[in-house]
Amino acid sequence: MLAYRRAHAKAPDYDLAQALNSVAILHADLGHVDVALDYFRQSVAMHEELYGPDNTQTRVIEGNLAEELRNGGRTLEARALLEKLVAENTRLLGKDDLRVASVLTNLARANSDLGAVSESIPQLRRAIEMKVKGLGPDSPALLTTRVDLSKALLAAGEVDEALAEADRALALIKDPKDLRRIGPLTAVGRAYGELGRCSDAIKPFDEAATIAEASRAPTKVAELASNRVECDLETGRAAATRKAIEAAVLGQRALLGDRSHFFANYLAALAQARLASGEPSAALAPAEQALSILVDSKVVGYRLVRAQLVLAQVLWEARPDERARASELARTALANAQPLRHTKAVIEHWLSTH
Repeated sequence: MLAYRRAHAKAPDYDLAQALNSVAILHADLGHVDVALDYFRQSVAMHEELYGPDNTQTRVIEGNLAEELRNGGRTLEARALLEKLVAENTRLLGKDDLRVASVLTNLARANSDLGAVSESIPQLRRAIEMKVKGLGPDSPALLTTRVDLSKALLAAGEVDEALAEADRALALIKDPKDLRRIGPLTAVGRAYGELGRCSDAIKPFDEAATIAEASRAPTKVAELASNRVECDLETGRAAATRKAIEAAVLGQRALLGDRSHFFANYLAALAQARLASGEPSAALAPAEQALSILVDSKVVGYRLVRAQLVLAQVLWEARPDERARASELARTALANAQPLRHTKAVIEHWLSTH
């Protein structure tokens, strides 16, 4: 039906423009990045033809397009588009409008993906300030922005403040069974892990897992398994961790596609779990693929450091003839890990013993 309407439309059509956006969202949810991008672009073009360049609905769909560019690893393109949208929405709506705060949060996420946390941290703080002003300090609408700020602070090595920000996010959701608690609980656990306190990290991770499983939210279960793998392995949960990660990879491959930089997180975790289970040869392919995806997507920061270190560790065990490459990868990871105190110490220890 949509194809027929596109073929026979004699003029821009509002219903068709909206349908294109809706179909794009469906394809995005299914991991069909290129198809989704094509539909988003068609919808943007039709909205602009219908309403002109300053229409706010057009800007919303451009925001969808930017998010899908980021999901597909085209983060530089996403950042450029989001910078334009922040400027345009500020001009059209005013600097304190909540829609500006939303786009500013998405821009900060793209900057965080690219390792530009010196830019993303003030952007996220500005977005929080705008939301507090418009909605009050206890609004659940602050949740995702506070979690994003916690992640950015963690990447910048400001671990104590990252933990505090995650706690602030968690305090916004009172119901202990609410699915929205998973994000801040995971952020709390990650901060404890970076402080070298994995025994403290297990409690928030387990609480998040209980909520995700009770809510039958497989994507949340998968994300959590990827985020907690280091602490699970450190606290003797290798078998359960590997089972969870293997399941996560299967599910997320179908959802995200093989080249998504988000999927790379699961591949790196899978390599870690297989290595910890004494199967370095089985860990090699996912470790190589994870690093390749992140490099191609120009993702830096913690995720890149993790992938570099995992591949170094796997190569050392699986390919003795490539130990020089393994050491070089670990040294590169160490150079990239300077703000991350615990991660840096882990890499230094590994280099000193290999």
